[in-house]
Amino acid sequence: KLQKDMDEVLIVKESKQQEIETLQNRVAQITADNAKEVDNLQKELKTAKAKSDEISAVKESMQQKNQALRSEMAEITTAKDADIENLQKELKSVGSSLVVATNMGDMMTEENI
Repeated sequence: KLQKDMDEVLIVKESKQQEIETLQNRVAQITADNAKEVDNLQKELKTAKAKSDEISAVKESMQQKNQALRSEMAEITTAKDADIENLQKELKSVGSSLVVATNMGDMMTEENI
């Protein structure tokens, strides 16, 4: 009977040993799968960071271009305003000359009459 009990214990021990090996293999596989997943996620994170940096660079460039355009528009507006002011002065001068010429013409006409 003792031999039979010992044989049963050995059978149970072998069965438990196989279960342990199976579990160890599963743990090893899960660990390997997790390592691959971590590696993939790190690659995705690196790619996302690169895209984020690229977007930031484009945004910065657009802001600089926008500022340059605003400065250019301000210069154009200032020049346009100065041109308008000069044209108004010229128009006033021409208008004054026209008034003087008209008055002289009137006076000459009166003298002729």
